[in-house]
Amino acid sequence: MKKILFLFLGLILACSHSYAEEIQEVEVSRITYVDGSGYSSGFCRSNDYFCPKDLHDRSESDGKYQAQTRCYLNHGTPLQYTATCNTYCSPAYIPPNSNTYVTCNSNCRMQCEVKDN
Repeated sequence: MKKILFLFLGLILACSHSYAEEIQEVEVSRITYVDGSGYSSGFCRSNDYFCPKDLHDRSESDGKYQAQTRCYLNHGTPLQYTATCNTYCSPAYIPPNSNTYVTCNSNCRMQCEVKDN
C-alpha cells in the first residue's frame, strides 16, 4: 500500500512540474493602432456611377494597405477586420453632361497585435 501511495505522489509531482513549465511558455501580446492614408484620382463622366465609387474604394484600399504594412514593419500581425476609414471625395456631385476630375483621400486605422518577446 505504501509503494502505491509513493508512486501516486511521485506521479502527481511529475505532472505538476510539467504543468508549471507549460505556463512559463505563454506568449504575451499587446494591441496597438496603426494608421495609413490613401489617395486616388481620375476623370469621371456625370453618367458613370461606378467611376467615383471605384476611386473611393481604391483610396480606402490604399489606406488599409499602408496601415497593414506599418503593422508588419512593427513585427506585428494586422487585424484587418478592425480597419476603419474616413474617406472624402471632391467633388461629391458631378454636374450633368460634364467630365470632372475627382480626387479621394482616406485616413484609415486598424489594430495590430504585437507579440512581446
